[in-house]
Amino acid sequence: SFVFDLGSNFNTGINGIILGMSVSNFGPDVQFSGEGLDKVVPDTTDISGKLSKITKKFSVPLVFRLGIQKDIFGGNEENASRLTVSVDAINPIDYTVYGGLGAEYSWRDMAFIRGGTHLFHDTAGLSLGGGLKWKIIVVDYAYVNYGILEETHQFGISLEF
Repeated sequence: SFVFDLGSNFNTGINGIILGMSVSNFGPDVQFSGEGLDKVVPDTTDISGKLSKITKKFSVPLVFRLGIQKDIFGGNEENASRLTVSVDAINPIDYTVYGGLGAEYSWRDMAFIRGGTHLFHDTAGLSLGGGLKWKIIVVDYAYVNYGILEETHQFGISLEF
């Protein structure tokens, strides 16, 4: 099957406020299929010696996101420090609405320190992290406390061009 993700950012022109929105997992219902569903049975049950389990179609969990971002200071010059705050609301079709609140400090658009928290989420809580950007290579790290699910350490490497 296939699904689409669609998103956009909109610079409001009002005090540097940027709005963002996205819709994830937009597409048709899906259904499991393939050899993994085959079960061996006696040839008295079926002459081929196997039967396939039949699964029901289900929808992929559609997710709506809406966010707002503002640079508290900086953001105009490339060699300056910048502090950005953001808040977002996430509405998964198969879960309750929850949100996030975060901040990022950037030094010369090369070194980043981040912190945030999830709001109204049943497991996710505080998150802390940072990143480094060198030319087109970006390396990120985040520590997230998931309460009863314990802590996670998340790493990312990406290319920007």
